[in-house]
Amino acid sequence: MIKARVMKSKRYIEVFLTAIISLLLITCKKGNYSDSINDPAPDTTQPDTAQYIKPYSGSWKGTIQVTDINPSFCYYSGDPVSVIQNWKVKTDSSVKIEESYMDVGSSIPRSYIWEGSIHHKDSITITSSRTMTCFAQANPLVVNIKAKIIKNGDRYSLETSIDYPMCPPDCLFIFNYLMTKD
Repeated sequence: MIKARVMKSKRYIEVFLTAIISLLLITCKKGNYSDSINDPAPDTTQPDTAQYIKPYSGSWKGTIQVTDINPSFCYYSGDPVSVIQNWKVKTDSSVKIEESYMDVGSSIPRSYIWEGSIHHKDSITITSSRTMTCFAQANPLVVNIKAKIIKNGDRYSLETSIDYPMCPPDCLFIFNYLMTKD
């Protein structure tokens, strides 16, 4: 008798679970049902990402205007620094930028690599890691840029300011980038 009740209980559970699973499957299928008369047509007017990012690749030129926050510790003349950047933008919107410039009064060019992404067709987020020598000690420095890319006809420009803590806490600068691509 106990064995018959257990068997009957197992059967009820089996029927109950089958009913629940069937109901879930019907509900899921109902949400995926497509009626071509009522569904909007796919938007084919949106160009692919490659069309937006292709013009960004290439040579960008500009200046960095350096502002010395603490001139009593680390002096900078205030002269603008000429910069050349070579942007390589991939179809996945990732970007690698090779930057080179010559510090005022220096005969050795500096070169840095920036990596990041172009977002929403008109903004960029990039990061560069470098080592700065401060008072005979090597210090890692990570610099981040978030900026809007402005399109004016066939010309593109980027203007942004970043904190540049070269040798904190004493030697702090602000770099004001102004870059253009024709």
